[in-house]
Amino acid sequence: MTTQKTANHLFRAGYAAKGVVYGVVGILGLLAALGVGGETTGASGAIETLAHQPFGQVLVGIVVLGLVGFVSWRVVQAVWDPDGRGDDPKGLAKRAGLLGSALVYGALSFGAVQLLARGESSGGDRTKQEWSAWLLDQPGGAVVLGLVGLGVIAFGGWQIYRAATRAYLEEYDRARISAAHLREVKTVSDIGLSARGVTFGLIGGFVVAAAVRSDPQQVRGLGESLRALAEQPYGPWLLGAVSVGLVCYGIYCFFLAKFRDFPRLNTPRIPGASAVRQTVRA
Repeated sequence: MTTQKTANHLFRAGYAAKGVVYGVVGILGLLAALGVGGETTGASGAIETLAHQPFGQVLVGIVVLGLVGFVSWRVVQAVWDPDGRGDDPKGLAKRAGLLGSALVYGALSFGAVQLLARGESSGGDRTKQEWSAWLLDQPGGAVVLGLVGLGVIAFGGWQIYRAATRAYLEEYDRARISAAHLREVKTVSDIGLSARGVTFGLIGGFVVAAAVRSDPQQVRGLGESLRALAEQPYGPWLLGAVSVGLVCYGIYCFFLAKFRDFPRLNTPRIPGASAVRQTVRA
């Protein structure tokens, strides 16, 4: 029981840390859209911004510990499958995506540790472009990069689908949420997941463009994608809307930190368990 509670606290801290990162990205983007400071940045830039605040190293250290918790939860989901996604092709694809998420946030944590140790960021967009350049130099690399971009776009669409169908409700322990609070959870989650879907669509579009043009400089991360959005007609309005959505996504992560239903880690996996939980959706 103690081990389970400790693990749950670690996992909840992970969602809270993720919420902090997205909240900072959204707030900075909103300030930039309003023309009162701020900047368009991604997760690495958000952590770097925290580092420059009073007690910044302490703040970043807390976020890193939280992100380690989130990475741990993603590994548990991918390897031990407590949510019951199963071993069929669809289930394995979802679990592979969870493992990919663990790698992404593991890299973000490592970059934050580097920032604490050496006072410099790893340059997220530059790293993505370097990897894309290497891939484009390989036989069939452009095809692989294009498929990666399409996969990112599909993931963005899946986020919007989750918002539209409210499939995310299966993650919550509904017994702990009052009816009034549930309305807030739904509203914030709908907006947040939709905004995140839009950002992934933008990122994936740039990756596909890089593959088509064989130009790794076309690859852009979250911060560069938001900047490109701001450069469009009505750009400040678009950037402001998406930034508000990212703040909502951060709040959604905080809701998960508080209300997420974590299956018992010592309970044998039951394929299709997530489908059963869908019956409690509103």
